[in-house]
Amino acid sequence: MVPSVSGPENEESLERFFSRVQPALRATLARHSIPAEEAETLLKDVLLTLVYKRDSISSPERWLLQTVRHRCLTFWRRRRWQLYNKLDSALLESNADGPRASPLSKELDSIVGTLPLQCKGLLRDRYGLANTSTSVGAPADKGKWEGCIASLGQRLVEGGVIEPPDQESN
Repeated sequence: MVPSVSGPENEESLERFFSRVQPALRATLARHSIPAEEAETLLKDVLLTLVYKRDSISSPERWLLQTVRHRCLTFWRRRRWQLYNKLDSALLESNADGPRASPLSKELDSIVGTLPLQCKGLLRDRYGLANTSTSVGAPADKGKWEGCIASLGQRLVEGGVIEPPDQESN
C-alpha cells in the first residue's frame, strides 16, 4: 500500500516509494514521447489520484505504472484526433466555395484516388470530390473514418501538399 501522507515517518516512506518508481515512470513517459510539460501534468494528476485512492489499490506500483501508460496512450489518441479534426476542417474550408474552385481539390482528388477503395468514397463524398451530392456530416463509422483521414494526412505530407505536424504543437 502507499503510505499515508500524515506523519514524518510516513512522508519518508512516501518519498522512498516515489524514488523507487521514478525510473520506471520516466522510462514509460520517454517510451511514449510525452512532451515535458505534458508529462509533468500527467504525473501530477496520476499521483494525486493514487494518494486519494490508496486505500482501494492493492498494488500501488503496478497501478501507478499501468495508469501512467494508459494516460500516455490517451494523450496521443487525443492529440491524433485534434490533428485529424484540424485537417478535416481545413479541407472542408478549402472546398467551401465548391470543390472545383479550390486549387487543392484536383491534387486532393488525385491523392484520395490512391487510397483504399473503402476510403475513396467516404473522402470524396466528404470533401465534395464525387459527382454525387456532398455529405459533410459526421462520418458514420469512427474507426473507418480515423483510418481514412490518417491515410489521407500521411499521403498529403508525403506528397509535400501539407507540412508534417509538429509533435509539440496542440
